[in-house]
Amino acid sequence: MDDPVERMKLVLNESMDDREFPMIGVDNMDPKLYNAARSGNVEHLTSIVDANPGTNLNRCLTPQRNTVLHIAVKFEQQKIVQRMIQQWPSLISQPNSKGDTPLHMAARAGNHDLTKLLTPASNLTEGNSAIEEGNPVRQAGGVALRMSNSEGSNPIHEALKKSHKEVALHLLAFEERHGLARDVNMAGESLLYLAAEAGLDEVVNRIIDIGDYSTRGPDGQNPLHIAVIKSRFWAG
Repeated sequence: MDDPVERMKLVLNESMDDREFPMIGVDNMDPKLYNAARSGNVEHLTSIVDANPGTNLNRCLTPQRNTVLHIAVKFEQQKIVQRMIQQWPSLISQPNSKGDTPLHMAARAGNHDLTKLLTPASNLTEGNSAIEEGNPVRQAGGVALRMSNSEGSNPIHEALKKSHKEVALHLLAFEERHGLARDVNMAGESLLYLAAEAGLDEVVNRIIDIGDYSTRGPDGQNPLHIAVIKSRFWAG
């Protein structure tokens, strides 16, 4: 299984996908596993895992410390994601070298379906027994939702930076449980500030309705500054 040529291809794929980060010394993911996750080949992935009983997928990492679930989310392979979270739910909250969990990646990409799969809602899909109160999937999703990456951003920050309204609203549905609206990232951006900057009025109203939120923005700005700047622009 340890083909040096295939392993080098994996290293090159990772470095090209993420050029700003240097490669690190963890690269023990089988290239066949990587390719199965990337291509969405559930049968191939299952056969690889079944042929290696006792495999700990939390330790099968690419050079950028991505797990199989990170790869499946990145390439939007929903069937692989479903299989992974059913058998290895702890992968949902495992960060890569940037501190991104698979949920950060799904939110940043604006993939509503994958975001819903990775977050702890009991009503995501009717009859889906994998998403229930007390289930490991729900618990791992709740952990990932509260996690900050190397930029100090939680998954909702990532959705708002890219103006993904539906993803942000879905994740904000868990606000009462997790107190996420108070989070401010390392750039000094609160959720309310990012929502106002993106012009997402529905998200702004949802955050205000929560009642316990930060208004902070970078360089001392706040959502009111954003509103004034935009009104001047529109008036001109």
